Amino acid sequence: MGRAGTDFSANHVDSDVTTVAGKGTFRHVFLAAMGMPMKLCLSVLALLLIAACDQPAPNYQAPVYQPAVYQPPPAPAFSPNAASLKLKPWMTEEDVVRTLGLQPTSTNLSTCGTGLKAAPWSCKTMEYGDRSGTLLHIILQQNAAGVWVVNAWSVVG
Repeated sequence: MGRAGTDFSANHVDSDVTTVAGKGTFRHVFLAAMGMPMKLCLSVLALLLIAACDQPAPNYQAPVYQPAVYQPPPAPAFSPNAASLKLKPWMTEEDVVRTLGLQPTSTNLSTCGTGLKAAPWSCKTMEYGDRSGTLLHIILQQNAAGVWVVNAWSVVG
């Protein structure tokens, strides 16, 4: 038995609208059993609805679409050691530039082999890298057709 002599057993309560011992609907009896008069319950409900309507509607704005600006990945730093591994004897000057992917930092035309017993020869020196750091020196000589080709190279620094 609940408060006020109300029986909430399964025999008396079949649904929300079932009357319970002649006291009204199940909801009435349940609220009365909890100690809340129906007028108070309706008043609280009305206040909640008014308070909910009194609030301004949230100001939802769609995010502004900003297309991504393409940023190319940073170019890897030049490594004279890695570049020297790509060189091969007798590559042409153009092949060297294409293989390393950049122009030399400096180029110098001079005479090589002056300290040797053999006849000196014209050579071209290409330098890659920063003078304050490690440098890749590539020495080229002219072949019989007059094309500059790789004779030797070294990493200095």
